[in-house]
Amino acid sequence: MPPGPNAKDPSIRGRRNKTTTRATLSKPDVETAEKPKLPSSIEWFPEVQAWWDDLWTSEPRKEWIDVDTHLLYVAARLYQMMLDPDTKPTAAKALAGEYRQILVQFGLTPMARRTLQWEVLRVEGEKQNAARRASAGATSTTAAKATPRATARVDPRKRRLAAVQ
Repeated sequence: MPPGPNAKDPSIRGRRNKTTTRATLSKPDVETAEKPKLPSSIEWFPEVQAWWDDLWTSEPRKEWIDVDTHLLYVAARLYQMMLDPDTKPTAAKALAGEYRQILVQFGLTPMARRTLQWEVLRVEGEKQNAARRASAGATSTTAAKATPRATARVDPRKRRLAAVQ
């Protein structure tokens, strides 16, 4: 009997659904991080300025290239227009949709980071705090379940009826 077909080259055998965007993100160094300034032709709302500052000190910052800055300026302008009290609600809704799409494109939402398979690097102290919060939450919920009052659920209709009377 023949030994069978020859083995494939390892580069061909590799998984085809491997992601090329997988990355572990860490905070950029604030002192050395280069932060572009918002255009001075607009009087920016404090919320937009705070968002811009957070943007350039966030973990995904290291994944962007210089040309991405132009679209981030567009996002800042959309956010400014969305927050403007003179913007009509229907226009604000459309602006919010465009703004949301830009945030997703830059990995600035949890689901976008998940899709891009970006993982935010956690510092050991943060990991310990998260574990402590999780264990504290678990003990408080188990203690609440142990009391008979917590097991008796109040019908929300009765609660509303009692509030009316």
